[in-house]
Amino acid sequence: MKTTESLAIINPSNISIPIYEKLALGVIAIAFLLFSLAFFNIYPFQIYLQLLLSISFLTIGSIWYTFLLYSKTPSGIKNNGVFFKNISNRGVIGWMLGVILTGFYILLYWFPTYLEGLIHLFDPLSYSIRGKAADNWFLYGSFYTIAVLLLGFKFGFKYRHNRYQLVRTFSVCFFQLIFAYLIPAFLIKMNSPEFYFTYFWPLKKEMLFPNDLQYLASTGSLGVFMVYWTVLLALVGVPILTYFFGKRWYCSWICGCGALAETAGDAFRHLSDKSLKAWKIERYLIYSVLVFVVILTILIMGKFSLERQHFRLIFANIRQSLWFPDWLNIFWSYRHWILPNPRK
Repeated sequence: MKTTESLAIINPSNISIPIYEKLALGVIAIAFLLFSLAFFNIYPFQIYLQLLLSISFLTIGSIWYTFLLYSKTPSGIKNNGVFFKNISNRGVIGWMLGVILTGFYILLYWFPTYLEGLIHLFDPLSYSIRGKAADNWFLYGSFYTIAVLLLGFKFGFKYRHNRYQLVRTFSVCFFQLIFAYLIPAFLIKMNSPEFYFTYFWPLKKEMLFPNDLQYLASTGSLGVFMVYWTVLLALVGVPILTYFFGKRWYCSWICGCGALAETAGDAFRHLSDKSLKAWKIERYLIYSVLVFVVILTILIMGKFSLERQHFRLIFANIRQSLWFPDWLNIFWSYRHWILPNPRK
């Protein structure tokens, strides 16, 4: 009698893949084939049609495969065979995937001209939501958002029994799609600053640099709102939320990096170093970077204030300030070199 179950102790995975799972993986492979053709500036179809087919095949294939993989099994943690799978145990496929992803980032940051084919593929989408041609960062943002959404569906379907995981996964997908992808794109289309409302100081150190605040304020009433948003979140919102909830309020619920780590990284958690030494190194690095950003921001703001002869006024206000409302007065006292003057 023919059987599909392996009796091998060291390889508990199935010998064969069910036919429908093969078909779903085939649909995903067609999507990657279309993306690969675009990489080499080969367009068998009109560009908008090739983009539509690529994203559609990737979406349909991923959702179909996820449903087939987890619908017939109990919901919850599934670590079956993760130490024996080639891709999740530093096998040949895992190493090849790592090299491909690293190479993609190298091209993205330093040699984007080699990605012109893929960038050109996303022109129709970029024109529709940004009003201009795609660039390497729009390409990356598009791939990143697609990955978070599709792998977020996989993660949510896998842990569908857990309300906390479902709400948290929906949260990171929502913030990635709306706040990190669509809103900045629409702002560009409206000729406004490309502003990310989910980026805060000190995560993005430039958010409190005076020149950046001045630039935002000079763009109009929306820019002024962005300045207040930036200052209040950095000095009030982030400290309060972090004090009560720790860093998880951002890393696990809002951050795009956390979104990809919680979705795509779910199958690779066992590879992370969980030793006490690794945890100590992480703490030292986090606080070292925080101290560096704080000192750098203070020095830049101090230099900016000295150049405009406001240092004495700011220092006097800080020295006299003993409670929270006075800190708003500090900001108000030198608002005229951050916010635009309505009389001009």
